[in-house]
Amino acid sequence: MFASLLWPFTQPAMHKVLRRQLFFSGVQSIGVCTLAGAAIGAAVVALVQGSFGQSGATALYVLAVSTVQELAPLLVALIFTARSASALATEMATMRVTGELRSLQRMGIDLFRYITWPRVVAAGASCALLYCYFFAAALLAGALLTPQANVLAELRPLFVQLQLHQVLLGFAKSAWF
Repeated sequence: MFASLLWPFTQPAMHKVLRRQLFFSGVQSIGVCTLAGAAIGAAVVALVQGSFGQSGATALYVLAVSTVQELAPLLVALIFTARSASALATEMATMRVTGELRSLQRMGIDLFRYITWPRVVAAGASCALLYCYFFAAALLAGALLTPQANVLAELRPLFVQLQLHQVLLGFAKSAWF
C-alpha cells in the first residue's frame, strides 16, 4: 500500500509537477506568512504588556503557547487557502475547460497520480514549512518588542518551557489543514 502511494514520485514528470507546486505553494508564500507571523507576534506581546502590565517573559510565554498550537496552524491554513488553494482550483478549472484533462486521460495517464496527488502532498508540506516560518517570525517579533536588550536571552527560556509535543502537534495540524 505504502509503495503504491510513493509510486507517482518515482516518475520524472511527477517530480516536475511536485517541484512546481512546492515552489508556488511554499516558497512564494514565505514572505506573506513571515509578515503575518511578525504582525501577530508584535500585536500579542504589545497587548499583553500594555493592557495587562505583564513582564516581557510572560508576554512571550503567552505568545508562544497561543501561537504554537492554535494561531499558527489556523492562520497558515487561512493564508494558504486564500493564496494557493484558489489558484489551484483555478488551474484545475482551466485544465478542464481547455481539454487538457481529457487529453491526459486519453494518453492513459492517471489523473489522480499526476494531477491530484502531487498537489495534495505539496499543500501539506508547504503548510508545515510555512508553520515554521510563521512561528519563528512571531517569536522573533515578540522578543524584539520586549524591553530586554538581548533577544536570545528572552527566547531561551521559551524553548525550555515549550514541550516538544506541543510543537509537533502544531506542525501536524498545519500539514493536515
